[in-house]
This record gives sequence, C-alpha cells and structure tokens, in this order.
Amino acid sequence: MTSEQNNAVPDSKKPEGRLADMQRLILDTADEAFCLFSAGDERVITYNQRFADFFDLSSDWLETQPTVTDVARVMYQIERSPEPDEPSYVNKVLDRHHRPGRHEIELRLHDGRVLVGRSQDAPSGERLYTFTDVTNERRFLWQLQAERERLMSMVEHAPVAYYIIDCKSGTVTEISRSVHYLTGLSSPSFLDRPHESDEQIHPEDQQFVADVIGKAVINRESYDIQYRRYHRDESIRWFRDMAEPIPDPDLDEALGRPQQMAGVIIDITRQKAAERKLRESERRFRELIEGISDLIFYEHDTDRQLTYLSPSVQHVLGYQPRDLLGSRFGEQKKDKTRWALEPALEAVQTAIRTRSRQPQYEVTMVHKNGRTVTLEVMEYPVISGTDVVGFRGVGRDVTTLRGIQRALRERERLAILGTFAGGIAHDLNNLLLPIHAGLDTLERDPTPERVRSRVAAIRRATEHIAELTTKLLIWTRNETADDTGQITRDVPNWIKEALTFFRESIRSDDDRHPSLVRVQLVVDDPPSEARIDPDLLKQALLNLILNARDAMATGGSIELRVEQSPPDWLHDPAGVQHDDRLLDFPDSEDADDDTVDRAGVRFTVTDDGCGMDESTRERAFDPFFSTKPRGKSTGLGLALVRSIVQSVSGVMRINSELGEGTSITLDFPVPDEDTDLKTFEDERSRIIEGDALVSLRDPWIAAFVNNCVQKAGLAVRVDISDRPQPRDVIWVTEPDVTTPEEARQVVDGHPGLTLLCIGARDSHEPWPDGILWLEGSLDAAAVQRALRRADVTG
Repeated sequence: MTSEQNNAVPDSKKPEGRLADMQRLILDTADEAFCLFSAGDERVITYNQRFADFFDLSSDWLETQPTVTDVARVMYQIERSPEPDEPSYVNKVLDRHHRPGRHEIELRLHDGRVLVGRSQDAPSGERLYTFTDVTNERRFLWQLQAERERLMSMVEHAPVAYYIIDCKSGTVTEISRSVHYLTGLSSPSFLDRPHESDEQIHPEDQQFVADVIGKAVINRESYDIQYRRYHRDESIRWFRDMAEPIPDPDLDEALGRPQQMAGVIIDITRQKAAERKLRESERRFRELIEGISDLIFYEHDTDRQLTYLSPSVQHVLGYQPRDLLGSRFGEQKKDKTRWALEPALEAVQTAIRTRSRQPQYEVTMVHKNGRTVTLEVMEYPVISGTDVVGFRGVGRDVTTLRGIQRALRERERLAILGTFAGGIAHDLNNLLLPIHAGLDTLERDPTPERVRSRVAAIRRATEHIAELTTKLLIWTRNETADDTGQITRDVPNWIKEALTFFRESIRSDDDRHPSLVRVQLVVDDPPSEARIDPDLLKQALLNLILNARDAMATGGSIELRVEQSPPDWLHDPAGVQHDDRLLDFPDSEDADDDTVDRAGVRFTVTDDGCGMDESTRERAFDPFFSTKPRGKSTGLGLALVRSIVQSVSGVMRINSELGEGTSITLDFPVPDEDTDLKTFEDERSRIIEGDALVSLRDPWIAAFVNNCVQKAGLAVRVDISDRPQPRDVIWVTEPDVTTPEEARQVVDGHPGLTLLCIGARDSHEPWPDGILWLEGSLDAAAVQRALRRADVTG
C-alpha cells in the first residue's frame, strides 16, 4: 500500500486511533471525573464525560479553550454555599491551584450532592484534577455525627462519667461534663493528669487505686474496681470504675499495642447502702433462725441433697449441720438407723411436677441417741424460670406435742369406754331382767301355757343380747354375718319395703318431735342387685337415718336416694371428706386396675340438720366418738356402718359443713355371675402373699415403696438387702446401682422372683428379659400399678 493510500485511512481505523478511542471510553465510564490542565498557560487539555456531567458543561465547551479560572467560575455557579462573591471564590480556588503538591476542595452542590476534588502534579508538568461523588459517605458521616452528639448528650446528663486515657502519657485526655454531678468538680480539673492521682480518693483506697489503674494503663489491660472518694460537699461516696483498651487496627499494627483506654465511672453509693442493709437484715434473720431450738430450717436441691441446715438440728436430732450437709434425705447412717421420709419424697416429686407448694406433712426421724423424733414439715419449691431448682423448708419438732395428744386421746378414749361400758351394762341388765323373771315364773308355775309365754320372752331377750354382741364383733374384729356372699336382690322394691321400717323406727324412737322428721325416698333407676347382706344393709341405713334424725333438733327432712354408682366410684372425688386411714383407695384416675369401671349401687342419706365442723368430721369414724349427751349413744354408729361397708369391699364417703347439713353415701359392688365376693375382694386389694419386698441399698426408695405397698393393701413387708433372699417375691432395685449382668444373675438364680427396676433404662445396655421397669415420675400410683402388674400371688 502506498503512502497516499495509507494517509487516506480514517483515524479511527488506524491502530493509534483505536487505542485513543478505547482510552476515551475508559475515561468516560470511570466513576471519578477528571480534568487535565497544561503546565504553562493552565488551559484545560482534556476532561471526561463524568466531569462534564458534574459541572453541566456543553459539548463544545473545550473549544472555548477554558482555563483554570473558567473552571473556578463553573464551580462557583453550581456550589450551594460559595464565597460572598465570585472573584473571592475564584481567587481562593486559584490560590489552592498554584500551591505545589496535593490539595483537596469540597463542593456542596445545589442538588444536595457532595463532590471532593483532589489535585496532583503530573511528571510532565501538567496538573490533574479528580472529582469524586461522596454524597453517600458524607450522609453516613453526618448521621454518625448526629448519633454521636445525641449519645454524648445522653451521657452528659446520665449519672455516669466517661473518660479517655492516653496510655503513652498515662493522663486523662477527655472526660464528660457529667463528672461534675458525680464529684462536684468540673471536667477540666481531671484533664492532663493521671487518673489514679486524684486527691479526692479516700486515703484508705488511694494506694489500691493507684496500683490497679497504674498497672493496667502500662500493660493496656482492663480493670473493674470499686473505691470511695470525697464529694465536693465533703460526703463520702462509692464509685465503680471500669476501663477497656480501645482497639485501633492502624495504630495497633504500627505501634504494637493499644494507645488509648476508655472507661466509665458510676456512682454506686445507694447500691452499697442497700447491700449493707441487706447484710444487716440477713445477719438479724440468721441470728433469729439459729436462736430457735425446736425449728430446723433447711434447703435441699431436687436430688434431695442438703445444702443448708440451721444449727438447731443438733438440738432436735443430735447431729451437727456438717454431719448432714451434702447427704441426701433418707441415707442410712453409720448407726444403722433409718428415717421414714416417704411423705417427704412424695411431696418433693409432686412439687417438681406441679411447681406449687405442698401441704404440710409429718416425717419420722431418728435422733443420734436412737429415740424417735416426729417433725412437722412445711416447705416450698424454689423456682427459676419454669423449673424447680431446689426447696426451702422448716421442720418443727412435734414429738412432745404428739405424745401429749396421744395421751389426751387415750384418756378421752378410756373415759368414753367407761361410759360405753356403763351403757352396755345397763342394756345387758335390762335384757337379763326378763330372763331372770321368766326363770322365776317357770320355777313357780311350770304349766305349758306359762312355759311357752316365758320362753318366748326369754328368746327375745337373748336375741337382743346376740344382736348387741354382733354389733360389737363387727366393730372390734371387722366380722359380718355368717354368709358374706349374700346379695340384696330387687333393690328398688327392697328399699321401698325397708322405708316403712325406717319410718316406724323414727316414730318409735323419737319422743321429741315425731311428726316433724320426714323420710323421703328417691329411686333413680338403680341396679337390681347389690353384693351385701340385706340385713346388714338395713342396719347400716338405719344407723345413718337415726343419726340424721338426731342432727335435726327441731325436725326436718331426710332424703334417702338410691341410684347407680358413677363409673369412678372406687376413687375419692374432689371435695369429699373421708378418713384416709380407713378408706384407702387408688389415688390416680388413670390407675391400671380392672375395678375402675365396676358397676355399683349407691345409697345416699342427706339431711338438713346442723352439719359437722372440721374437727367433728375428722373424728366421725372413731369408735366411741359421739356428740350426743352421755347415755344417749354408744358412739359405734358410724364405726359400725364403716365396718359393714368395708367388709363387702364398698366405699363410704361423708360430706358435711357446719350449718349446711350432712350427706353420706354408701357404694356397694354389683354381683357378677362369674365372680364371687372373694374374687372381687382379691381384684380390689390384690393381696400378695409373701414375706418381704426388698429394695436395694437405698432406704429412701425402700421407705417410699413401703408406703405404696401399704396404700395398695399388699400384705408384704419391706426390708433392705443387697441380694434377694429365698423368701422374697419381689426385688426392687435401681439401674444406677445394679448392672445388667447382676440383674441377669438375679433373674436366673431366683425362679419366680419378680424384678422391679425403678429408673430410666439405657437402651444400649444388655438388660435381661422379664424385668418390670418403672420409668417416668416416681409417684405412689405408678408404684402401685407396677406392683399390681407384677401379678405375684401366693
């Protein structure tokens, strides 16, 4: 190609032209704006499109050959707050432009944007200006500054003071004005001096403060101390002083460690006063607690481990607190004594489950010298969040009190027994009188007619004597009629016929207001049969009706209701008062027992008489107890009824309030074609015929299981043994104290023995088959269900 042809090629097609276009494209698309001035006449050589956009330049502006002065005039036009006049502003820009080296200029535009211009000299003498849009950065800094000012304002008015320490000089370089409110001194008085060299610090604390702060500043370590200092008003105040090194990556890397520390000073005078009062209150309370000799104050965790015991434990139990602290309730002592603490275990388990305070209970413990001590315990759970973390309680020594009560009860019983014996003697004398009279008549006139009449009278008297002795036997030995398997049939008609007898009995016995006492019968579709002898049932209902009559001094109404028992009649419903010692039934509604839904017949006697107070209700079933005048009652009425009901596996309940009348219900089982009374009794009480029920090593568990056994009606005895004995029928252990191999040896070596394991089973352990596991919460109902499921019979 000739030179002419080469010259004809457009510049954009030439290599150097394409390179220039690319450079221009790169410069026009850059984030920064730039403008290049010549070295001599300071004219604009070139600029990119971003520069034209920033300063709103026309496309032919470069053709006007602008200088740096023209650029300064453009800047004046677009800046929001320039100098008062254009010449001054231009001169300011030119002055900066002519200075050698680098310099910056900040432009705040009318539209709110902020530009930062930076100038630098090029190697060839030209001067290059770059402009960057820093609007977002400036807004962030403005917001940060505003937030800092707001926080500083809050700090200045807060009851704390902040400060900055220069680690190199060890002096305070900055401190908030709020230090005046804390110390009474102005903030400048703290500047440019070591923080620890304050003369207002209490003399007893000066050396301590100087050592801690001086060492921390030198080593760039944090500190947190409390000390006293004098206020300007001469009062002594307590302060908490805390400081931390301030991290600075640039300085730390250059100098190797932090150069400043930031700290705060807080007035804790009120807190110290409150702590002092709390300590004084705690001291007084502790002295009060430790000065009471018959009360034991204690704390224990959820595992029953004692964490606190008041010194009075030595007076009550003979042990020093240190002898028992750290041990668990119920652990066997060195003197081989055991404590009967099953009520405590039940209360702890229930409190953990319900997170509520339990009613007070009594436990039997053994003094170090061997005598028995009865404690009345009241405790409550300590709750953190939603969990029970421990217990606090007080135990009162009631051994002497209970002894006095027993003595008074025995004295009262003997007095009532004397009255009862007198009444019985009177009745026997009255019954023996016709016998003696009849015998005398027969001796004088042995004619057949006289013999027949006298024999009939003698027979009636002996029948009354037999009836009286039968009542005594039923109460004293819990005996019933000859045939305990008898059944009351056609209950609806039977009760209607018996009603006449009841009404006649009231009229014949009540010589006060015979016409004012009414007996009303309500028959509400009861079952047709009840498993009880009809004569015994009649005797029980008559006693209740007579008691109801006597409770209404001015007459009233007695309702006798007969109906079907509810499905859960074997359980004690809420709100019913009864004698726990004599009427003891499953205490869990979900008890795993066939008797839960057994059909029954309910007889209810309700009166609107005077009712009973709490003390009377508690003793209502006690033999010889009566609120009637002496000679009017033997006190065997309710005791006799209770014995009759229990003899046929029935349930008796009493509900009464003073002034609101009394309601007594009797529930009797319905006979089953395939089950006689003996079988039903076995189902209800599940008597296990065995010599012992052994709990391994843990007397606490043994005591608890023993209580469950008694409540379940199981005829067994609980002992403690490391190994089962030949007489045992059930062996109770725990997975924590018995290995799977030991359990296998027990199962293999004792055929017929039921192994009951209380605790959570580890599925990875090779436990043998045939073990009865009791997992979950340890309560009486669960243990009773487990024992019944063992199904061990003699």
